[in-house]
Amino acid sequence: MTPAREDSRDLRILVLAPRGKDGILARDALTSAGLSAYVCPDLESLARELATGAGAILVAEEALPPQRVELLATALDDEPSWSELPVVVLMAVSTRDGRPHGVRHLEQLRNVTMLDRPVRIATLVSTMQAALRARRRQYVCRDLMAELQRALQTRDELIASVSHELRTPLNVILGWTATMLRRSADAERTKEAASILERNARVLWQLVEDLIDVSRIASGRVQLRMGSVDLVSAVRTSIDTLRPSAQTKRVTLNCVVDADVPEVHGDEVRLQQVVWNLMWNALKFTPAGGRIDVQLRTIGEGAEIVIADTGIGIDPGFLPHVFEPFRQGTPSGSDPSRGLGLGLAIVRHLVELHGGTIEAHSEGLGRGARFRVTLPAAEADGAERPSLPTESQTSAAL
Repeated sequence: MTPAREDSRDLRILVLAPRGKDGILARDALTSAGLSAYVCPDLESLARELATGAGAILVAEEALPPQRVELLATALDDEPSWSELPVVVLMAVSTRDGRPHGVRHLEQLRNVTMLDRPVRIATLVSTMQAALRARRRQYVCRDLMAELQRALQTRDELIASVSHELRTPLNVILGWTATMLRRSADAERTKEAASILERNARVLWQLVEDLIDVSRIASGRVQLRMGSVDLVSAVRTSIDTLRPSAQTKRVTLNCVVDADVPEVHGDEVRLQQVVWNLMWNALKFTPAGGRIDVQLRTIGEGAEIVIADTGIGIDPGFLPHVFEPFRQGTPSGSDPSRGLGLGLAIVRHLVELHGGTIEAHSEGLGRGARFRVTLPAAEADGAERPSLPTESQTSAAL
């Protein structure tokens, strides 16, 4: 988890001491100790400053008479639920019976520490440092609550997405199964039904595979069976696999391969998955009459795969998030085959496990997209290969 950055105002001490130079003297003493302090001229000003951030309040008792303390209490009640701002009150001289003046009306401020005056500078500084430490712990709780909220939102979105994506092919399968059970169909109709059932079963299979891959990545259980991989074969296999779907959709597939593209050191199955996922993603978002260009070329000491399409493109605001899991650039329901937003996240992780890099580029909506993958070449036999993550080192990315 990445904690939220604290603004400098989140740790400042708001000082209110209306008599003479008490406020300035307190501020100077705190500043000399490395603390940030801001002197407020009156209680109304202090209440306004609370809205812009504070780590603690240092206030003289005479600034909080019973008829005025409610103003500060109301401002503190407006703080978020995780907040209980520390308030340090410098008390007036005690009465003859030893009880301090006006303690009861201060109880509504909740998180109050009282210091009798005169107070030593060292005691004042130590008390305010303790108050700020307590405030920092509140910020930690704030960040944990925000992270939990994001996790719950992600869970809810995942459940909704999985339910939607599973329901669509299941409805098709159940509908055609019921049709076949109700009446006997001719051979041609049966063949059509079998084809539809198979296609939707494969959609379900791919959804489950993506979820399993995400689980393996998150828990660091991705296994790579390393060896020399011929990327030319991986690209051509992916094209051959997707060509029937491209022809059905009337999308043109073009492929350009450099001579002498080096083999790369990696897992053949996983690299095939990378190429296929990127090409399938391009096909999914390229409308009829469009084109997908695949280039495989030598670059430096490695190989580069560029997959560009003339599809719907990527919104500039979404581009930085395109490789994040469960993020989708198309609105819900705009594409029945949009998936769960896992494919590109899986691709990025697999590429990085092979010591490579992946980049996404788009000029905007309606202007296509381009993905660029670079992979290091396999070393000659006997040479030392680049160090790649082991199974126990592959968690974290998702």
